[in-house]
Amino acid sequence: MKCWLFALFTILAVALAAVACGPHHHHGDDDYSPAADDDTTPADDDDNNDASPPVDDDDNNDDDASPADDDNDDASPDDDDDDDGTIDVIAVGANGTILRYDGGNWSPMASGTTYTLTGAWGTSGTDVFVVGSYPVNVDGHPAVILHYDGSSWSSMPNVPNPQSPAITYLPSIWGTSSSNVYAVGSVEQADDLILHYDGAAWTVAWMSNPGLYKGHLTSAWGPSTSEVFAVGYWVGLFTSPPTGGQILHYSGGQWNLLMSDEAQGWLYGVWGTSRSDVFAVGSFLGVDAYAPYGDVIQHFDGSSWSVTVNSGGTLGLFGVWGSSPTDVFAVGDRILHYDGSTWTPMNYEGAFSGVWGRSSQDVFVVGSEVDVGGQIIHYDGSSWAPMISGYPQGLAAVWGPSPGVEVSP
Repeated sequence: MKCWLFALFTILAVALAAVACGPHHHHGDDDYSPAADDDTTPADDDDNNDASPPVDDDDNNDDDASPADDDNDDASPDDDDDDDGTIDVIAVGANGTILRYDGGNWSPMASGTTYTLTGAWGTSGTDVFVVGSYPVNVDGHPAVILHYDGSSWSSMPNVPNPQSPAITYLPSIWGTSSSNVYAVGSVEQADDLILHYDGAAWTVAWMSNPGLYKGHLTSAWGPSTSEVFAVGYWVGLFTSPPTGGQILHYSGGQWNLLMSDEAQGWLYGVWGTSRSDVFAVGSFLGVDAYAPYGDVIQHFDGSSWSVTVNSGGTLGLFGVWGSSPTDVFAVGDRILHYDGSTWTPMNYEGAFSGVWGRSSQDVFVVGSEVDVGGQIIHYDGSSWAPMISGYPQGLAAVWGPSPGVEVSP
């Protein structure tokens, strides 16, 4: 059972431990990072005693998959010696990991944090936002939001902390412009949280009222600046059903909460092409209402949500992205492809948590598995191939500036 997937979202689920035994398992480590290592040491001086990313010395004699060299013996396609600071694609993960793809090589970037990074989004290759949270449930460790300006990553100041002591979990970030960005998650007492950035400051855009349920938001996407969807899950206290997925909809200047039933599962990712073509993916729940039992995909046609898939994979789906209404990818312990009418498993299985692409023939998927390590695979329109395998840190999300589906002003 590939329980590593749920470690990526335990950041959200740990606050539920007192009220429910949700599927937030982990293997080996005592932390909640999606990697299989036991330290929290960032890249060091090459003493090879920690889980530092591999760094090459350009001796041109190695055959490793180190993304930082120029000897063309690594897993990267062709090399690119020109570095203008622009990010083509980034992958983020445990222990502050940020890997940058410049069109030729994957190389580690200094993030300045050891937090588990789980979401990335930006307006360009020199204006990128990343979110993350402390890997264990400890007081005094609010979530982090990083920004890249084309030269370095820095922690954004004055991120609001709605509760005290504040522990804010932020697994995902998305926006329409540098002055309209949303980060979603939950606060210490497991209340849903949506933060908004207007280009100058972060503010609390929405937070659920404490009550009979505890909610966690995991992903956001919208077709325009005036309409946004956020998805996640909730666990009730003395409610029936005891748990289920949830969808929030921003329209008319306000957020409205829709709570789904047990059969519609816990939701981890959302993406679409328009307000009448939105996909949300997650885990179908078993008979005990907590155990994962397979994939679930919900679709919004502009008026209502419907469950379109409820079978197959064992742990569910954690990411969704597409280039068009007839070219959509969903990832979990397998990769599914939607051609506009049918979801079909692709010939590649693994342990995946994030997907993003530049076109139908240029798609990146990231993930991690205990005893295997972080991995990045690439789809060229005909087949999948590994770019990085066995990376010492687990990878949770991938993103890049894309000419694909854009939102409307």
